[in-house]
Amino acid sequence: MSTGTSNSTVDDKLAAQQAFLAEGKWESLMDCAQAFYDKFSFHNAQTATDIFRRRIRSLDSMVSPWAKAFHAETETQAFRAAEREYLDTKKIKKRTRIHQSTKAVASALGNKFARGALRSSYQVLQTGRDKIAELAMTEIASTTTSAQPSSLAQEHEADNDTEVETGLATLESELPLSRAKESPFYELVEYIYKKVALPNVPSNLTPIHSEMFRLARDELNKPGDVTKKKHVFCLVSGIVNTLTPIGRSLSISSAVEASSIAPALQYESPSIRTLQEELLAALYPDPEEPGSTDFSNLRRTVRQRLADLEQEPRRTRGDKEHYAVLEIFDLILFWLAIRKFEKPSPEHVFVGSWSDVFNALFQGANLRVIPGELVSEASRKNRQIANGEFGGTTVDGVGGRKVDLTLRIMVAGGVWEGEVAVFEGKRQVSDKACRIQQQKSVRLNAAILDDLEDRGLDTSKTYPVIAETRALAVDFYTLRRQGDIFGAGRATVRRVWLPAHPTELKAFLLSDSLQVLLGFRTLLSHTL
Repeated sequence: MSTGTSNSTVDDKLAAQQAFLAEGKWESLMDCAQAFYDKFSFHNAQTATDIFRRRIRSLDSMVSPWAKAFHAETETQAFRAAEREYLDTKKIKKRTRIHQSTKAVASALGNKFARGALRSSYQVLQTGRDKIAELAMTEIASTTTSAQPSSLAQEHEADNDTEVETGLATLESELPLSRAKESPFYELVEYIYKKVALPNVPSNLTPIHSEMFRLARDELNKPGDVTKKKHVFCLVSGIVNTLTPIGRSLSISSAVEASSIAPALQYESPSIRTLQEELLAALYPDPEEPGSTDFSNLRRTVRQRLADLEQEPRRTRGDKEHYAVLEIFDLILFWLAIRKFEKPSPEHVFVGSWSDVFNALFQGANLRVIPGELVSEASRKNRQIANGEFGGTTVDGVGGRKVDLTLRIMVAGGVWEGEVAVFEGKRQVSDKACRIQQQKSVRLNAAILDDLEDRGLDTSKTYPVIAETRALAVDFYTLRRQGDIFGAGRATVRRVWLPAHPTELKAFLLSDSLQVLLGFRTLLSHTL
């Protein structure tokens, strides 16, 4: 009888813990872990951590592939403390040697904390796929340096240890060069940078690479400034960009276009449609005068609805969507009241407004859209590769390119350093200017995906939808791995826009814009 009661108690506690974690109301996993420890009592920190990690594994939806790729907060403070405590016992003292090699320490650490087998210490460090190996190497290297300021090869006397450390240095210095030369389009890139003879199509390429190579070669062979041929740069970057005529001319383009459509952006919520109708009724409150609008009444209605939702926790998807829509609409009404979009309106006015809209959408998710001409780390790495391979021929040297909006995920320590995608914004410009901008953007986003693949992300399954804005309109396109190329295509044909004047409010409330934005929110917050 007592055994049955004991089992029942254990089951109840397990169910309570899982239900507590499933609420998903925390800003980050670190906050979730702390709340978990506070809620349930444990004998010690390590026991608490082990239980928390097992419960989290049963809730895979809480830990996205993106977060794993960035080593986001999947470890708790107690777990990290235990790791560091273990490493402290392996530190190199001055003029002494540890009893194990670097690789053995990393492996032992991985085994102790159930991180799985490590193929090799420097492969793991190079790809960044196991934070524990990186931590071990960092700790050991730093203590070695502090013990005696000499090279690693001089510090380590044994041949095996020296081989591990110098092997790491060699891999790090040659990695960019190796990656550049592994590209099937390397000879075309060399032609662009060095003006060598235009190469013939290699015989060992895959069919799609051969088709792309031939098309790019034909375009480069035509008269004109090479730097103006942005569509060619997409091809030699391994991108089939179906938003351009040259991309649509490839045999694979139909498949790319079909797979680029994002079902989430076709989203339609009946409750949001009802909310839009109610807001429309608040804008036209007098049935006797159907053409008479009451802007103030609409603002009061929106703010009252927001106040009502703020009284209770927003637990359901519907509550969160209603709150996001009302917050966006409150922003729009404020902008219209201060006449924000009346001419002259420079580009930063629109970029900043879209940043506010996206961040209102992503409240509660581990995402943030940051405006302000930040330098893209992916572009910096790409320019370093080109600079190292082609002798500083890039215009901007090894500096990164500034972008209008960067979508980032919070990494460990509460820092917004995980670059997921970049969004570019324009004021009201020509279609041609937007096409040129998109061809730059897609190459930069492909570079980001390359980096994420190095971190272990499967970008054929987990990939971003990119936003490209022009004034108060936005287009969405998908970028994903498709076999041995990146495919880019329109994510939705539905039009998304924001009103620039109070007279456009009715049309906006009757449009699909808010529905598509909610689909964008759902897509990114669930996959990121």
